[in-house]
Amino acid sequence: MELRIGLVAPYPRLAELAIEVCRELGEDLEVRRGDLSAGVEVAREMQSRGVDVVISRGGTALAIEQAVDIPVIPIQVTGFDIVRAIHAAKQLGGAIGVVGFKNVIYGTEGIQDALGVSLRLIYLEHEADAEEQIAAAVRGGLQVIVGDAISARITAKYGAKGVLIESGKEAIINSI
Repeated sequence: MELRIGLVAPYPRLAELAIEVCRELGEDLEVRRGDLSAGVEVAREMQSRGVDVVISRGGTALAIEQAVDIPVIPIQVTGFDIVRAIHAAKQLGGAIGVVGFKNVIYGTEGIQDALGVSLRLIYLEHEADAEEQIAAAVRGGLQVIVGDAISARITAKYGAKGVLIESGKEAIINSI
């Protein structure tokens, strides 16, 4: 029996990479866009149409896992993904925060010494926490915030610079 797999991408570039990976591997996945609550709706629709497993990332994967009755496979954000984003953030400003769900940014404090940067870590527990915590961080002096798709959108709204932690092809391949 062949599994029907759906992938819910929280940001456009992840969807593009997933489509490329599927083409390269000869895999037939349904790839759709949807961040957090929008991603949950996409996953529910996929489940109702017979998808056997859903792949997603970060807070979207956590939210989907709580909303569907099928397995959810997370696209793991690697330390290298975070290092790349923090390196880009260093070029944009001095006071840097890293915002995200624990399953995405846990352990990031260990990167500070290696990159010679001081970071303020802000852990989110729920989608609804993001705006309040990011607004407070910007008011508190953070100039650049590294995080997921929702964090980047909110950060721009409050006048700071946002850097998206992007997953590479290898993370998508591992999830598939």
